[in-house]
Amino acid sequence: MKNILTTFFSLCCLFILFLFIASCSEDSPVQKTGNNYVDDFETLWNNFDRIYPYFIYKNINWQSLHDQYKPEIENVTNYDQLVEKLIQMLAPLKDKHVDFTRPDGSWKPTYISSKKPNWDYSVLYNFLLPYDLKIFNDNWGYCFIDSIPYIVIGSWMNGTFDVQKFDEIFELFMESPAMIVDVRMNGGGNENLAIQVAGRYATEKKVVEYYHLRNGPGHDDFTQLSSKFCVPRGDWQFTKPVALLIGSTCLSSNESFICQMKEQSNVTLIGDTTGASTANPSTYQLSDGTKYRVPRWIAYTAQMKVIEWNGIEPEILIHVDENDFSNGRDPVLENAIEWAKNQVK
Repeated sequence: MKNILTTFFSLCCLFILFLFIASCSEDSPVQKTGNNYVDDFETLWNNFDRIYPYFIYKNINWQSLHDQYKPEIENVTNYDQLVEKLIQMLAPLKDKHVDFTRPDGSWKPTYISSKKPNWDYSVLYNFLLPYDLKIFNDNWGYCFIDSIPYIVIGSWMNGTFDVQKFDEIFELFMESPAMIVDVRMNGGGNENLAIQVAGRYATEKKVVEYYHLRNGPGHDDFTQLSSKFCVPRGDWQFTKPVALLIGSTCLSSNESFICQMKEQSNVTLIGDTTGASTANPSTYQLSDGTKYRVPRWIAYTAQMKVIEWNGIEPEILIHVDENDFSNGRDPVLENAIEWAKNQVK
């Protein structure tokens, strides 16, 4: 009996020790206050404090924002008010990947750029209509503008873009003298799909991007810099002149695609600077089911330029304004066609 009691006592001590260690863990839950709104606020603040990579880069005093908004959070009476206060706290980050999705599906951004898109759906559709544009999954398609193939890709989202179908279509362009690829409206999606497409234009393996992630409690704690590569894919690659059309609504994995294409010697970027937001975010949620995203890494171009807040600049800048669209013009596509025809000449 004495041995049994000794063993039981030892197990209890071990269990208590385990609970103590768990309570001291960096990832342990925030101490509950009995106020769900305050608890959700503290949890969100701590998730950003541990993971968000741009505090130093953006010169954000995260602790001061906590101290500023906590008294206001203590007075909220519903989740609509809570989310609005959280949006106000997060707004200084000016990060397009920091947002909320409410249980009813409504999207609540914390930052919206004032820069206008350099494309217009109706104008683009009417421009391409005479060229028998073929569309797949209401997302991507192709046509021939004279002898120049034009490819448009609306997003890299799963279920809307099919790499196998793209490869089938790509065979039609083997003898084409030049090509136009339009991703101005592409806000991102599955980066693996973008990588596979970029591989059809790459003739050798090369570094196209760098990144590192937060990996410690300090705002300057990061993993070592890692490289992203673009690798040739398929039986053949398109090595003739390519105009890649870009603009301010190009974001996230689409900016990674642009980084990959930018490093190919036959590709020229035409349009405007990209939207400047790459994140690889993690998703969390408040107690009522509202989801929010926390970016995890800093991404760099092959030239070690931070993409966040800078974007990727075109080699040929084309200015566009509302008058162009109201007159039915797409200056970016018009200039790209002229550029492609000059390459052929």
